Amino acid sequence: MRKYLVKNPFGARNNGSYTFTTTGNSFTTGDAGLDFLLGIPATYAQGSGAYINAYAFLNYMYVQDTWKALSNLTLSYGLGYQIDTPLHNLQYGGIGVTCFIPGQQSKIFSTAA
Repeated sequence: MRKYLVKNPFGARNNGSYTFTTTGNSFTTGDAGLDFLLGIPATYAQGSGAYINAYAFLNYMYVQDTWKALSNLTLSYGLGYQIDTPLHNLQYGGIGVTCFIPGQQSKIFSTAA
């Protein structure tokens, strides 16, 4: 039996991340460098600075034996069984998936738009 534990911080883009491309939006100048100088980003993304906190149990049983049928014939055989428990998500009180729904205030991040 093995307990599979995940505690994974992900702090990417906590301060935000701008992308400047020539195909971003209708306000582009057609030059990503000029868009950067003018402050016209194609996209903006910001992370939550949260972490994954989850666990599951991985259960595996195996039995093996050998039988010497003849002096020149030995049979080796075994049987295995595996059952894994579902992933138990502890992040944000069990609500680990955050989705943006326009017009709805976040219950997890109270200061979010």
